[in-house]
Amino acid sequence: MIDSNKLLEIPEDEKNFIDPRLRPKFFMNIIKEYEKRCPNLKLIYAYLNTDANSPIDFIVLFQTKNLDKTLDLIVYDIPLLYSDRSIPGYRYCMRTNKLDDYFKESTNLMVSLQLPKFNEFINSNLVNLSVKPDNEMYWRKQEFSSKVAKSLLDLSLRYVKR
Repeated sequence: MIDSNKLLEIPEDEKNFIDPRLRPKFFMNIIKEYEKRCPNLKLIYAYLNTDANSPIDFIVLFQTKNLDKTLDLIVYDIPLLYSDRSIPGYRYCMRTNKLDDYFKESTNLMVSLQLPKFNEFINSNLVNLSVKPDNEMYWRKQEFSSKVAKSLLDLSLRYVKR
């Protein structure tokens, strides 16, 4: 089966390495590009992986509305290291003028959940954190970033767009 969302074909040698000192700069560029290209998406969480044992490259998580503006949604992208949508893939697309394809593929492949379902997931036994900012177990605290990243990856692996 051909994946109709697949626009990128980044050469393997391009995906294999990026100087770790440059990763934060490129990550911030990705966030700025999302803000420019998708003004309807409000960034509420961003995570740049620094754990060499994790397959996650980064996470960008946004809040938005559905098309008829009746539901609050959470949408997120969680590319894996060495994937076409990873930071090296972004760098390649920037260099080869393929950023439109990069962001089209990224937004097409985002996981989306209704906000109440997302909050329920965060509060569930699977994650066991809180969505209340004044709670000591608030999910956006930096000390929980690895746990949140792993949980969002697990959720995205169970969620497959068809």
